[in-house]
Order: sequence, then C-alpha cells, then structure tokens
Amino acid sequence: MQPNELDTGGLLDLFDLGNRIEVGRIYDNSGWLLSYYQLTEQSQSIPAHDVAMVFNQVVSGTVAPYDPLDGRFTNITPPPATALLALPVNFTNVLLRDDVSSWGIECDYVGRSNQLHDGGFFEWFVGPRYIEFNDTFLVNAQGSTTLGNSQWITEAQNHIIAGQLGARWFKKLGRWMLSTEGRGLVGLNCQNVNQTGDIGVGLVRGRIGF
Repeated sequence: MQPNELDTGGLLDLFDLGNRIEVGRIYDNSGWLLSYYQLTEQSQSIPAHDVAMVFNQVVSGTVAPYDPLDGRFTNITPPPATALLALPVNFTNVLLRDDVSSWGIECDYVGRSNQLHDGGFFEWFVGPRYIEFNDTFLVNAQGSTTLGNSQWITEAQNHIIAGQLGARWFKKLGRWMLSTEGRGLVGLNCQNVNQTGDIGVGLVRGRIGF
C-alpha cells in the first residue's frame, strides 16, 4: 500500500500587516463613511524530496478494465504471467506554494446620537460591502518514472457582495479617544475555482518496461 507522504499541514496562519483607509463626514447627527482595507499578500512554500503520491482516477462513462495509471507487470517466477496493477507514483522533488490576497471596500450611511450622560457618543451604520479573497495553490512535482514532470495550479476567487450593519461607541479623553465597534454582514459569494496543469511532461514512450 502506497501512502500520501505530503500534505498542507505546514502551511500556517501568519500574522501580518495591512492597510485601512477611512474617510467620512457627519453633519446634524448623520453622514456617510467610506472604508477600504487591503491585507499584505502572503506566500508560503514547502519543498520536499522523495515524495510518494496516490492518485485516485475516476473513470467516466463505461467502466474500463483498467485505470490510466495501471501498468503491466510480469512475474519473475514461473509460470510466466502478466497482470495489470497500479503503478507507484514517486517524485524526486516537490514544491508546494500557496498565495493568498484579500481586500475590501464599503460605503455606509452613519447616524450619531446626541452626547450621552457619560460623555460618549453612539453611532450606527448600514450600507453595502464588497470583499475579495483569492487563493492560488501550486504543486510542482519533478522526476517521477511514472508521471515524469507534473504540475497543477488551483485558483479560487471569492467575490463577496454583502449588506452590512454596525455600531460604534466612542468617547474623547483629552487628545485620546476610547472606541469600540462591531460589524456584521450577510452576503452572496460568487466563487470561481479553476485548475490547470500538465501531467507526465518528459515521459518517453516505452521507457517503463514492466
């Protein structure tokens, strides 16, 4: 039995910086707020050597008597016989890479209360919000007798269109401001997932002699 010897457990959640820009205007306890954020793009890589992989090939339509990765094996002891068996897949060098990016924009109507007894103010806001979250996952595998040099790239693009509600309380203390806020949204995620790749590049016909 051949196991998978590599997974994505080495890709971690990284703490990183980002930018947030907000502009707005309040007049007579009402106004508007425009906000934009962008996280720093993250890229993580995992190099590995002598990696075994298991491919589960689903055959569509009529069930074939063999799978695409089956090979013909000959018994080395009498009586001579051949059989179609699953070929092992081992790569000499493998590189996993994951790239993540995210940004978003929102435009809100803002309502503000009169000054409260404790000297603070309460605000509420409502409006549309758009968030984009993209992930690109690359596998580059080299040096397999069975599958040669292969690579596949999976791209997932998330386009989230949402309606948002939020509230904020703040209080000025001299030149300082104490503030707390919360936001919640319900949205529609228009997701696109594409996978492209090349399998078995560099194989020579008849090179595998089983």
